[in-house]
Amino acid sequence: MIVAKLNLLNLLAEKDVTPQELQNKTGLDARTIRKMLDGNVKTLSFDVVARICTALDCGVEELIVIKKQTA
Repeated sequence: MIVAKLNLLNLLAEKDVTPQELQNKTGLDARTIRKMLDGNVKTLSFDVVARICTALDCGVEELIVIKKQTA
């Protein structure tokens, strides 16, 4: 099984950016950002990923961590 996880909380800390600042830089709704920080999203559009990566000056591979889980 493959598990994809957002690394958003760590990136915000690393880049010294608050959720409010991310909201201002991306134009995303505060509830959307909160859901991502809480791990309550199952899908993300390319547009959202691009906005976050641009705002945080990071690559997709830094934002989304993909791991294979073995049984």
